[in-house]
Amino acid sequence: MDLSNIVVVPKLSMVQLDMHKSGFDEAALKCKYVYEGKDPEVIFDSHYRQLESIEKLRKKFPTSICYREGFSRDVADKASLIIAAGGDEHLKYVTHYVSNTPVLGLNTDPKRSRGELLEDNIDEALESLEKGNFEIKEETRIEARVNRKPCMLGMSLFALRRFSDPFGNFRYKIIFNNQEEVHRITSGLLVYAGNGVDDWPRGAGKYLQKDYIELKPEDKKLAWVVNEPNGDYKMLTGLINEGEELNVTCFKDDSAAAPDAIVEHKVKVDNGDRVSFRIAEVPLRKVKIKASLNQ
Repeated sequence: MDLSNIVVVPKLSMVQLDMHKSGFDEAALKCKYVYEGKDPEVIFDSHYRQLESIEKLRKKFPTSICYREGFSRDVADKASLIIAAGGDEHLKYVTHYVSNTPVLGLNTDPKRSRGELLEDNIDEALESLEKGNFEIKEETRIEARVNRKPCMLGMSLFALRRFSDPFGNFRYKIIFNNQEEVHRITSGLLVYAGNGVDDWPRGAGKYLQKDYIELKPEDKKLAWVVNEPNGDYKMLTGLINEGEELNVTCFKDDSAAAPDAIVEHKVKVDNGDRVSFRIAEVPLRKVKIKASLNQ
């Protein structure tokens, strides 16, 4: 891999974001956290660890830092490798702009963040990149269209629901493989791939009394599950194979389809709109560091 054109996309910490929004300095922000019942010591310790991780990347790639506001499809397409430095949700956000460029996710605070989709050891990951001790795996992504207009590709899942009231009643007609059914009372549905998203789909389908459809990242399959159905419905979960398409005609205004439930990238859906889901033609090319170099 050509490492001469790496783009590092760091995530701002909670402290950085709150300071920007409030205009407070560190002392004032700590007082604000205490007033809100939060533990400022825990929050600031995480903040300092994240800054330390980003500084390692800045020293290694001094001209490669690109924050979210400057990151785009054009930047991603011209890069040889994209490093998403933050947490799982930040990695998903970054992949929405990526087509064929390989992506490496690094956890900037493994002490506090679980980071199931990330590499936890930044030093080891950087050393492995230099020595070629990594592989690129192709992982299935989700393509969604609203009235035939493409949305950003979903890395893990798409949520279709009323975003103004996530637990409010959502009505739609679901169409799949020459079958259709109207769902009058649910809180929406999820379409997911195999990229570490077990918690939400499992929770959404826990009332269905059906086996959870488990997928691996490389499986050329998607699955869907209806969230909180209230009715005698049959089409509550299923598999979407290559060449198949799940179609949903919505009967509620003020709804949205959101890749990986990231609200910044949601697409508005109104009464009568049709949302379609299928396997994306372009998989995610994800960099995976091999076993420790010291083993």
